Amino acid sequence: MRFEAKDKAQLYHELTKLLQAGFSMEKSLETLDHHPLSDGSLHVVRSVAQHLREGTSIRDAFQNIDDIALTGVEENLIEAGERGGLLEDVFRHLADYYERVHEARRAVIRSLVYPAVLLHVAAFLPALPKLVRGDGASALWSSLGLLAIFYVIAACVIAGYLFLQRQSTTSTGIDRFLSKIPILGKLRRMLAMERFAEVCRIYLLSAFKPSEAVAAAGRASQSGHLREQSASVSQDLASGQAMGPALLARRAFPRDFAAGMSTAEESGTLDQELQRWANLYASRVRESFAQVEVWLPKAVFLIIGLFVAWQIVQVYFGYLNVYDQLMEDLAGH
Repeated sequence: MRFEAKDKAQLYHELTKLLQAGFSMEKSLETLDHHPLSDGSLHVVRSVAQHLREGTSIRDAFQNIDDIALTGVEENLIEAGERGGLLEDVFRHLADYYERVHEARRAVIRSLVYPAVLLHVAAFLPALPKLVRGDGASALWSSLGLLAIFYVIAACVIAGYLFLQRQSTTSTGIDRFLSKIPILGKLRRMLAMERFAEVCRIYLLSAFKPSEAVAAAGRASQSGHLREQSASVSQDLASGQAMGPALLARRAFPRDFAAGMSTAEESGTLDQELQRWANLYASRVRESFAQVEVWLPKAVFLIIGLFVAWQIVQVYFGYLNVYDQLMEDLAGH
């Protein structure tokens, strides 16, 4: 069952409106069951409603949805929101987060349309000399085979990246490797820090201990490196150490963020400081998505441009062969 970013943004937005209007969670789900939602969203609504009727908590109801696995940021935020009575804030944040993810993906796909068209045109360029000689079938199969090779390579690259992305949520080494990729690495770091700041804020507002808040935020960040470092910080906080020095001692956390948390802890404004940083990282995520939208098509276009140049050379030599063959035929007559 598919439950993509667009579906999540819509569902969490609808839940925010209903909870804001004073509906209970059960009543909100009952209302949404009769609304024109996607199949994935309706499946989530009905599954969560069924679990709630069986007496489970809201967090467990979302976690135990059949055929759909939620992300760590969703599970941890919903748990904290339920405990602290902040579900409305949690769903509002999730709706905004997944709306931005959905829009960014659409923008990147749109920007790749022209390079994709150019690739398909280039794949059929070498077929032109063969068409002149009347060997159309051979030319067609050759071009289709070339496209198939590109599709296989692209599928392997995408599948490989997605596999590493999944592994990076728990593996420090893979996470740090992916974070070094130009542009994409920065985007991953900003997303991880946005998740960390928002989840940590909600947990603190929900009366969790700072050690619990930091540990949960690390798990929700979906970054293996942050997860590992957050667990160490959590242990330091549980033993009585202040948050600022504990964060500053870990390289996974930006120094300006750690310094801001240090002064906020002393002034008693941790939740406000975390909100500021969550907003700041959200802004940086939008900037990083914009950079990906610009540079990813350029990188693809460069690769395809080199391929087109090679194909043009192939076409040139193909026409030379046709010309030589014509000259030989004329000389023979």
